[in-house]
Amino acid sequence: MAMTNAQRQQRYRDKRTRERNDAVTRALVPLRADLVTAVAAPQAIPAMVSEAATVDLEALRRDIIEWTKLQSTLNRAKARQRSFAVRSEIARYLFLIITAAFYVLLACAAIGI
Repeated sequence: MAMTNAQRQQRYRDKRTRERNDAVTRALVPLRADLVTAVAAPQAIPAMVSEAATVDLEALRRDIIEWTKLQSTLNRAKARQRSFAVRSEIARYLFLIITAAFYVLLACAAIGI
């Protein structure tokens, strides 16, 4: 069964959302259990303060640098896609004008002008 235009548009929007979410998920730094220790849940009578969470700052720094490289790559790809869309739209209108001019000249030649 053929899809309606609204269904096609909704499917396209859902696909774009999934792709955007996938890109964000890939860019997120996974939390490694060996670098972070969890804080215990508070008890009714707190006897001692639990140890603070520890994070390897060098690994975090490397992960942040990797994420920023990935984000800049994604931003450059989006910019290229936008510029390509503009160029292709200009090309479409140019070919439309050339085609219309050709048919006008063909009609003029048929009439004998």
